[in-house]
Amino acid sequence: MMRIKRQLLPVIAAVYVAVAVKTPVVAAEAADYSNVNAQTGYACVLEDRAQFLTTGTDEEYDTLIQWMDDITRYCNIVVATTTDHDYYSTRAYAEATYEGYFGYGSNGAIFVIDRDQNEIYIVSEGNVQSLLSDSRCEVITDNTYIYATESHDYDYMTCTQKSLEQIYASLNGQHIASPMKMICNILLALGMAMILNYFLARVLSRPHMPNHKKVLNGLHHRFVLEHPKMVMKGKSKRRSSSGSSSGSACGSFGGGGGGGSSGGGHSI
Repeated sequence: MMRIKRQLLPVIAAVYVAVAVKTPVVAAEAADYSNVNAQTGYACVLEDRAQFLTTGTDEEYDTLIQWMDDITRYCNIVVATTTDHDYYSTRAYAEATYEGYFGYGSNGAIFVIDRDQNEIYIVSEGNVQSLLSDSRCEVITDNTYIYATESHDYDYMTCTQKSLEQIYASLNGQHIASPMKMICNILLALGMAMILNYFLARVLSRPHMPNHKKVLNGLHHRFVLEHPKMVMKGKSKRRSSSGSSSGSACGSFGGGGGGGSSGGGHSI
């Protein structure tokens, strides 16, 4: 019975999204689940083309949907999975999928499991980029990618749930732990310390050589000038002229422009 309701929900919810939210929505059959938050107007969409998420238990599925519904308090959210697409990168696929539902630059985010490029990826658009920046998206995917690997038996459901949980925490202003980043910083600091110690040891181990002044002062020297003579061999004239010239050159480089999205991911 629950599976039948799931099949009907996308059709009903997609129509409601198109009318109430007035944002672009792709064909209803492309979404496995969609819903609109009546208070905020934001919507969530699940597009599980790879069937990584809709084949789990009812409890796992309901937990996933709950996280998506919670995120609609702050913005739109899309979860998409794929094993094949025509885009040159996971980010391009994520942007196109999100904008296919909500248009360019609308306030929201998308989480993608891409087995064509073997990456998980988060892209944010609109105002939430300030909370889901490039670095924050990278931290989240660094924390959760491991669940989608062989070492965790390709547990895509847990990977998605953990990613949505941290997206929600970011939107809620909570701190996200970043153990991978901390480990990298520690290793970098250790590497720099080893290099510094190496050069310091090289400098301290060199034999101490006296400078030139001390060497000269230590020499016993004597200089005697006898019968000096001065001889003029010739004369010459040289006319000098003075002048001045000046020149200047300057160059400037400019550039800029803001992108329409932020994002980051991790290979799986």
